[in-house]
Formats: sequence, structure tokens, C-alpha cells
Amino acid sequence: MLPNMRLKLARTSLFGLLVLGMALGSCGPRQNAGGSATRVDSAQTAPSDTTTFAFPWSYYFPVEDVEVGDYKVQWLALRPPEVTLDKGDPDAAVRYPCNEPVVARDTVDISCPVTPIGSIRIAGSFTSLVHAADTVDIEQQVLLIGAVTIESGGRTVFSKRVRFTYWQGE
Repeated sequence: MLPNMRLKLARTSLFGLLVLGMALGSCGPRQNAGGSATRVDSAQTAPSDTTTFAFPWSYYFPVEDVEVGDYKVQWLALRPPEVTLDKGDPDAAVRYPCNEPVVARDTVDISCPVTPIGSIRIAGSFTSLVHAADTVDIEQQVLLIGAVTIESGGRTVFSKRVRFTYWQGE
């Protein structure tokens, strides 16, 4: 091969590898500001403010009745995530653990997979009042609205849009 052709071939190959590397690099993990790699998957990424959003975390009481059989949902707590049910006697209410909720300014999604009435899921959002929580008394105000779905035995036994008032607790 002639020396000029070898040089052109080497340059072309080098340029091709550089372009291929850039293309492959754009598909891989992204670097955050701290320098650590994090994979971005839009289907599984929670809103960016999930961990920094200081939401009112105590107790949320349903305004509308959420009842299945003899059980009634008394309240929902976001931290620790749990739902409290009673069976006709509010003084004998029992708490059931829930999975870690997704909580952001515009999203509340919590599921409690094991309760006597089945799996309970609340998927909704905070009302605009949550943005004034530091300056306004939010107790006894509707702060959360969401679809409450209860599934038991592979079928939906309850599905309703429910408003929840907030109580700070003790």
C-alpha cells in the first residue's frame, strides 16, 4: 500500500472509532454533578424533587367513606407508610404496612399489599394547598385527592376518587 493511502485509512478509521465511541457513550449511564454514574430510565424515574420535597407526612383521613365488608379505612400515613383499618370499632383500629410511597409535589402513589380487605392503592396528588403548608394552617383541610382502589381475589372490590384531610398528629 502507498504511504498516503495508509495515512488516509488510519485517519478514516480513527474518525470512525471516535464517532462510534460518542454514539455509544450517549446511550450509557449519565454523569450527575457529583461525578457518579446514574442510569436514566424515563419509565422508572421518579420526579426529581421526590427526595427534596418536604411534604406533610402525618395522617390523611378520607372525607368519603372507604369501606369494604366490615372494614373501614380510618387513615393513611405516608411516613412510616401505613394504612389503618377498623372493623366497626375505631378504638380497635389496626395498622397495616405499605410499600415505600412515591411522594412528590404532583404525585402521591402508595400501595398496601396485605390487609384483611385486600391490596389497597391510593394514586393521586396533593392539592394546591400543599404549597402553602409553611404559611397556612392545613389541619382539617383537604390536602390529598386520589383514586383509592382495593383489589381482593384478583378483582376490584372498591374504586373511588377520595379526598383526604390532613392532621399533624402528636
